[in-house]
Amino acid sequence: MYKPKRLAGAVCALALTSTSLALGACSDVSSGDDGSDGTTGTIHLTQWYHEYGQTGTRDAVERYAAEYSQDHPDVTVEVVWIPTDYDTKLNAALLAGQGPDIFESTPLGERIWAGQVAPLDDIFGAELSDFNPNNIAAMSVDGQVYGIATQDGTGLLFYRKSLLAQAGIAPPQTMDQLIAAAEQLTTSTQKGLFIGNDGCSSGNLPWISIWASGTEIISQDGRLVLDVDRTAQAFSKLKELCSSNSLLLGAPQDWWDSSAFIDGLAAMQWGGQWTLPQVQEALGDDFGAVPWPALDSDGQPATWYGGWYEQVNAASPNVQAAKDFVRWLWIENVAAQTEWQTAFSSTTPVRFSIIDSVDELKSGVARDFVDAQVDYGHLYGGPYWTSAIELSITTALNNIIRDNADPVAEVTRCAATIQSELDRIAAESKIG
Repeated sequence: MYKPKRLAGAVCALALTSTSLALGACSDVSSGDDGSDGTTGTIHLTQWYHEYGQTGTRDAVERYAAEYSQDHPDVTVEVVWIPTDYDTKLNAALLAGQGPDIFESTPLGERIWAGQVAPLDDIFGAELSDFNPNNIAAMSVDGQVYGIATQDGTGLLFYRKSLLAQAGIAPPQTMDQLIAAAEQLTTSTQKGLFIGNDGCSSGNLPWISIWASGTEIISQDGRLVLDVDRTAQAFSKLKELCSSNSLLLGAPQDWWDSSAFIDGLAAMQWGGQWTLPQVQEALGDDFGAVPWPALDSDGQPATWYGGWYEQVNAASPNVQAAKDFVRWLWIENVAAQTEWQTAFSSTTPVRFSIIDSVDELKSGVARDFVDAQVDYGHLYGGPYWTSAIELSITTALNNIIRDNADPVAEVTRCAATIQSELDRIAAESKIG
C-alpha cells in the first residue's frame, strides 16, 4: 500500500476571500420543511455541486444519486448544479437556514465554528486509515471530522528538461538555485521563470515560501507557531527573486494556466496539477516537475494541497439520511470514487488504496505530483484560516517587496494579527 514519506502536520493555507460568509437570503431549494417530497413521505435529499468544467462530471454525479435512490427506494437524492457564484449562494442559504442537505466546499473554518456542518466521525470505520491523514486533519476540530475529501490537487514547478540540460542546470532544490537557474535560462526571447502575473504574491507562494523555510503558521490544534525570523528570511528571498529580471510578467494567462510554459515564454513555471494533461500533450517527455524549492539547507521542499470536501448541513431535517448517503458515496463506493478522482481531470485520489490501483499514477510526472502532495503538501484552507489571516500574510510580503519594509517588523505585525484571529475564533465558536 502507498505510504507517505512524511506527513505535513500543519493546518494552515490559502485564503478563501471569495468564500467569506455572505449575508442575505436565498430561495429554499429543498422540497419540504420536513425533508419529504410532499407526496409519498419519501426522504428527499438535496446535494449541491459547483459547476465543474470537465465533460462528464455532471452526468456522473447525477448517476451516483440515481443509483443510490434505486438501491434505497425510501430516499431520493436531487443533484443541484450551481453554475455561478457557488460560494455566495451556499453561504446565503446556510445563513438563512435553507441550505442543501449535502454540499461540497473547500475547507472553510467559519462554517465549522458557526455550527453549520455536522460532524461525520460516526460514518467512518476501519476505512479511516486508508484516507490521507492530511485530508482528515483539514476538516477536523477537537478530534471531530466535519468533511470528507472528494479529490485533491496541488502545484509543482514545471521545467523543460532540454533547456536545463543545455544550460547544465539541475532542477532547483533551494531558493538560491532557483534564482540562479531563472537568471541563466533568461534570454532575449524567453524568461527563466513564470510564477504569476502578480509576481511573488501569486500561486499560494506567500505561504508556500513559509513552509519551505521549514516552519509552519498554525498548528493542527489552532496555535500560532509562525517563526518570525525564518519567515522574514523567506520573504526576503522572495523579494530577491522578484527583483531580478528573470520573471515573466504580463503573460496572456495567469499561473493557473500552463500555456506560458507550453508556448515557450518561460523555461520554468509554477503550475497546477490540473494542467498536466495539456503539458504532456504539448511537450511529451520534455518536462519534469518538482515542489517549490527549500529556502536553504535548514528548509524543505513545499507545496500546497487542496480540493473539495463533502459536508452535511447540521440544520438538515434529515441529518442521518444525509450521512448515510455520504458514507455510501465517499466511503463505500470505491468504484465511484475512483472514477470521480481519475477519469475527468488530473487530480490525486484521497485514499491510498485508490492511488495504488491506478496505473497512470504509478510513474512519471503524475506520480511526482502524488508524491509531492503527500510528502511535502500543506493544507490549502483549514478550520483556523480566515481572510484576515491571509490578508496579513500577503500584506507583509507586499510591503517587503514593493516598499522595502523591514521584514522582521512586517512579519511580527502579521503574527499579531494571526493570534488575534485565533483568539476571536476561540471566543466566538459555537461548537464544543
